Amino acid sequence: MSRSGRVLPALILFGVLVGSATAADKVTPRATINTALIPRAELASMPVIERACDRATVAKMIDELREPASASSPSVEIRCSLTLPENMVITKRLIFKGDKSSGVTVQGEGTGAIVDGSKGTYNYNTQNAALMVQIISDACQLAANGEPRCSRPQNITIRNLKIKGSVGISGDPGVPSTDARFVRLARTNAPANIVFDRVTITGLGLPCGEKSANCTLLYLFSGVSNFRMLNSEINGLTSEKAVAIYLDDVSFRNTFRNNTISANTPTREVIAIDGSSENVFVNNRVKVGRNDGIRLYRNCGEEGSPRRGTPSNNKFINNIFVFDAITPEQQAIFLASRNGRGTKTYTCPPNFFDLAKFNVVMQNQFVPDQPHSRDSDSLGYMVLVDRPDVNTPNFIKENEIVDRRLSRGAGCFISNGYPDFIQDGQFVNVFQNANGYPMCSGYRLTCRDGELARSNDATCNVNQITSRVFWCAAGGNNGGCNKTFSGPPGKKIIGFKAACDLETGSVPTYALDKVPANAVKVMRASDHASEGRCTIGSASIQSGESAVGGIVGQNSVTMGCREKDSNGGDCQIKARVFFQ
Repeated sequence: MSRSGRVLPALILFGVLVGSATAADKVTPRATINTALIPRAELASMPVIERACDRATVAKMIDELREPASASSPSVEIRCSLTLPENMVITKRLIFKGDKSSGVTVQGEGTGAIVDGSKGTYNYNTQNAALMVQIISDACQLAANGEPRCSRPQNITIRNLKIKGSVGISGDPGVPSTDARFVRLARTNAPANIVFDRVTITGLGLPCGEKSANCTLLYLFSGVSNFRMLNSEINGLTSEKAVAIYLDDVSFRNTFRNNTISANTPTREVIAIDGSSENVFVNNRVKVGRNDGIRLYRNCGEEGSPRRGTPSNNKFINNIFVFDAITPEQQAIFLASRNGRGTKTYTCPPNFFDLAKFNVVMQNQFVPDQPHSRDSDSLGYMVLVDRPDVNTPNFIKENEIVDRRLSRGAGCFISNGYPDFIQDGQFVNVFQNANGYPMCSGYRLTCRDGELARSNDATCNVNQITSRVFWCAAGGNNGGCNKTFSGPPGKKIIGFKAACDLETGSVPTYALDKVPANAVKVMRASDHASEGRCTIGSASIQSGESAVGGIVGQNSVTMGCREKDSNGGDCQIKARVFFQ
């Protein structure tokens, strides 16, 4: 497993040449922001049309569920909303098939009902795990335009159930992933708007059969969208091939919030994100196994199915990752964990990369089971990015190692905000224009435990924002430079952009316009990349670009660079910093 791209803690460098320049002391007001750039609240609730049945039909279905599963009746297709008595035990598989199951709510009373596929029940299979709850598209056929169309289940809620066995949610686009229409067809034919609330899934450690994924405890197949798992738990044991949660190719916009994921995964990561995008993980507790907590990647074509999606635009905010111990061999989150590395039986095509980009990893807590003796590199290997020259940008900051979990609401990431991350209860009313300059827009976004709420705002005044350009350089000196710059008295940093050159030692000011807000970018790496480095705030990089923490809200910024050469290194780092 490659460990290149590890973000290292800031180095202490000694400067030989420093400087600063004042840009426009006041930022010129810009045009009103494009409202299309406003991030929406985290997956707002979907309209639900409940599918109700008459009392006789409901009573008959509950009686059918009470009967033990058997060869003649291993499952029940759910087409009505049901309220199940407390502690009712169901040994049949629950099937939600096609639009006939749309709008259904199944919930247990009191402490919940039990869907039991454990040893001693009919569906317990030591050769192939059973899906004790399956939500699946149905009746796929060619439409008038020649494209496959399926009857897909939508707006299903499962609440207060204890499931002993696996869960699968799937559709069938009817075309291979090599088909140009695959992404669209997978997404329009897969189940959508499914809610699991106060659901416990307990893994039984059963294996997968050949070409089966049933041993994964919760599997969201290709195209599944707007699935939400809330206030729930996944525990127990997986087989050696399986993970606790698998988000498959081109699935997107799924949310995991306030859950505990503690299932033991003997040989794999706990959560796999394989070509899946725009997912949100917030306020979860994840017990990290032997092979990392969450891995983001995309399969390169095993079993004839190259991934069409990329593991991009995912958010991981205010989650708690619990470790037996903090070691370099275990990561909480590994971005781009494969990058074209194949298997024993399959070789990936050349230059096949994961393309893990625009992922947000912020405000997460890493908690060792035993009190932790910190070393300078510990936080750096909690979140890894392989090949950051390709898998960039990603936004990684505000994470921390703690001996005890901190009880707090989740913050919010605002991609076009100054600042781009705010704590629970805070608001942002300054945004970026196309060139990254601050501007007012007449509204504010307030963070409410990981979700954004918009309201009108008349307090923003762009004339109160000051822009300064700072730089630090070294010429013909292997010692590099390091300097702290302060802003105007009484003002704090709300945003910045930084760039560095680790070979020629010259960064033109206009190059800052090419850098994403609140990030640092290496415009040119050293000819020997390992011999150059630039640092600002919490970021220390040799190539590519990185989000930067530890600056916003401060009055000063520390930055530096260093490049080693036989005749003395040349480097420069330059930053445009906005104060308010």
